[in-house]
Amino acid sequence: GPASIDTSVNDDVFGQLKLNNICKILQKCNSLNIYLLSDDEADNISSALVLQNDKHLMTLAKEKSSPIIFVHARRDSYNEVFAHYSQYASDSKKMKIKVVDSAYLSIQSLKQDDNALPVNCVKHNTQTGTVDSPFTAMVVGFGATGQEAFKFLYEFASFIDSNKKKTPFKCYAFDEKMDKIEGLIRAKMPAITDDELTLIKTTVDSEIFWGRVKLVINDLNYIVVALNNDTLGMTLAVNLFKYALRYRDANLPQLKIMLRCYDRSNETRMKEVEKQLNVSARGLNVEIKLFSTSKELFTYNNVICNNVYDEAKEYHYIYENLLLPPEKQWKLTSEDLWEESFV
Repeated sequence: GPASIDTSVNDDVFGQLKLNNICKILQKCNSLNIYLLSDDEADNISSALVLQNDKHLMTLAKEKSSPIIFVHARRDSYNEVFAHYSQYASDSKKMKIKVVDSAYLSIQSLKQDDNALPVNCVKHNTQTGTVDSPFTAMVVGFGATGQEAFKFLYEFASFIDSNKKKTPFKCYAFDEKMDKIEGLIRAKMPAITDDELTLIKTTVDSEIFWGRVKLVINDLNYIVVALNNDTLGMTLAVNLFKYALRYRDANLPQLKIMLRCYDRSNETRMKEVEKQLNVSARGLNVEIKLFSTSKELFTYNNVICNNVYDEAKEYHYIYENLLLPPEKQWKLTSEDLWEESFV
């Protein structure tokens, strides 16, 4: 692959890969998307950086339009830096690199699913339009998806009560490698207190884990299972589902158990389990829900045009202009205002 090529010796990447037909195609195309979507993040990034120096792509970028390289990788601080630079640098030789983070996209799918939103899991005061109950969550597996899930819950489960106060929020996060990631997590989220986020090092079959489940089962509103293993995740989700039906009070708001699907080959089986369990508990206050199937993640809107990002720009444009005096409103385009604010 491209990562193995040394462009300081020869900048014809496709030629060195014996892909001469691609060189001919590139001479005729006006625009180009390149997808590096393997599960090897390091290889994807290295390949993207090598391709930035390919003479054919540099010519295309200079004479027509800059190729866009979509890279499957984590949206961490390092990857965000070079992706940001590639999109906004003035150097016309640079390709535009966009990071495709499956963990981030999986949580984006939750944000766009009305049925998956935390507001469905709390007691509402219909007279005041506020929330009358605290929100307690559990995230099992605190890797990339688990951390994105916590950010989602912290934002979308922030409610106001009838006294105009923020309702209490609590999240328990479990991971067998928590001792290795806790320091970085706390450093990245310094404003989050121990009362809001409790980090626990344990496995899902331990007495520690099930002891905590027993302790908080009547407080729980939302569980995210993100173990990076479909078999283990499905088993845990089913056990939590049955445990909640057995021990949770019937008059409580709905408990949602969200299970991430990692392997496309498991989707059909997991969807059938989800369907049968929910049918068996119809009318009760527990629901299991599969999320992050490949069909939901890798869509045109999510990956290519990023419609949520575009909608954010438009929202920001209208919001900011409404704060300005009339004589200064609508002077910039939405794109210019976005760049002025954030770029």
